Amino acid sequence: MNIKLKLPEGYLEGETRWDHYIDPEMKKIWAVELDLLAEFDRVCKKHGLRYCAGGGTLIGTIRHKGYIPWDDDIDLVMLRDDYEKLKKIAAEEFTAPYYFQTIDSDPQAVNVIAKLRNSETTAIRKKDMGHNYSYNQGIFIDIFPLDAVPDSKLSRYLLYAHALIYRGIYHYVASALTKKEPGIIDRILRKLARIIGGSRGEEYLQVKYYIKYDRLIRKYNKKDTKYVSMLAFNILNPRFQMYRKDLKKLTKVDYEFLKMPVPVEYDRNLRLMFGDYMTPVKGDNLHGGMLFDTEHPYTDHL
Repeated sequence: MNIKLKLPEGYLEGETRWDHYIDPEMKKIWAVELDLLAEFDRVCKKHGLRYCAGGGTLIGTIRHKGYIPWDDDIDLVMLRDDYEKLKKIAAEEFTAPYYFQTIDSDPQAVNVIAKLRNSETTAIRKKDMGHNYSYNQGIFIDIFPLDAVPDSKLSRYLLYAHALIYRGIYHYVASALTKKEPGIIDRILRKLARIIGGSRGEEYLQVKYYIKYDRLIRKYNKKDTKYVSMLAFNILNPRFQMYRKDLKKLTKVDYEFLKMPVPVEYDRNLRLMFGDYMTPVKGDNLHGGMLFDTEHPYTDHL
């Protein structure tokens, strides 16, 4: 593993936590991600950018003082202003093997969130192996922008409906353009994308609707709404909502052998998102099946 982080003695050994066995290979994956977290924290401290644990990582931080034992990722959240500042300085601050990935830096990466990756490792979703994706697919941590959720239910539903149309178009086009064995609908979408794109290229349609989606989810950011959410990731799921004012007061708590920022009012945010978060429920992570390799770059597997 090409990491800078000094690991505690014995950290890579298998162990059992909460009746779940974590094997040495998973520990290596965790180590690569913790190294990414340390590098991310360094850059944020340098530039005065605020972030904290989000989603399942916030549960893990509070309930397990680290990873949820059966999980394999780290999710971080940032208010949109800090997120945009990070995007501007990322290319200068993150150098090999670290790679800060957005759709702007890596156009085939159709996720509308950022990922900090280790380019000398591999994390390929198994469902993506049927596509000719050429974007960086090293092991990663997720960085989610938090955007304002309108207080009005009607405004919220209209925002969601509108956004789903844009999101659906760019995802379907991106999938159709890269499938190794395209079906009839994929071929139709490819032809349509070529016609509309013209001299601008067949990816024009995909990018056009990504931009529309990205602008739409920021629509209410200048309003003092009660909640913010990971709208860039999942427009429908209220599980990703947090209290806006709580993101202004953070504290650091133990996360494995590092420290993780969390809201001081973490309890009410976790109860808003998950209800009884202290009762563990085993389940799959949101990425689905993954091909992980901590010793070889993703290019070896494409």
